[in-house]
This record gives sequence, C-alpha cells and structure tokens, in this order.
Amino acid sequence: MDVSPTGPSNPSYQQEVRRGAELFEKSFHEMQSSKIDAQKEQYKEVMRESLNVIHQAARGLMNDQIEELKNQLAQDLDAYLKDPSSSNSSKVESDISHLKRY
Repeated sequence: MDVSPTGPSNPSYQQEVRRGAELFEKSFHEMQSSKIDAQKEQYKEVMRESLNVIHQAARGLMNDQIEELKNQLAQDLDAYLKDPSSSNSSKVESDISHLKRY
C-alpha cells in the first residue's frame, strides 16, 4: 500500500527540494570562488538553510530516499569544508545533481 502524499502539495514539496538543491549549488560555487572569509561564512549559512529546506520538503513528501541524499550532502559538505579537494567537491556536486532530479 502506497502512503505517499498525492494532490497539489506533492509537486510543491518536489519544487522545494529542487529549489533547495539549486540554492545550495549556487552558494557552493560562490563559496569556492570567494576570497573573503566573511562572505564564505555567509555562503555556508545559506547552504545549511538550504539543507533544512530540503529536509522539511523530504518530510512532507515522506520520502526517505531524499532524506538520505540530504544527509549524504551534509556529510560530503562537511568533508569538503575540512578538505576542499577536487574529490570532495565532486562528491558534493554529485549529491546536488541527484537531489535536483526530485
């Protein structure tokens, strides 16, 4: 039995996941190119808020897979912030790409 929500709210939640992922992606790219520490901190805050939006939308969709992807993105972001290597950057980019498909 499928208990996932249907009706007008479902597309709204999906749009919120995509918007959150897009905002996260934009902030991530801007943070990477910024040379100003205070600005980088602002981008990090926007990324944290974007993760919260994705989390809330995933709960609304009752979609565990989106929640898992959001958690993976948060972990990969933490790894990137500790070590901004191209490998860690690629992981974040991949996570964003997967989230934007919802």
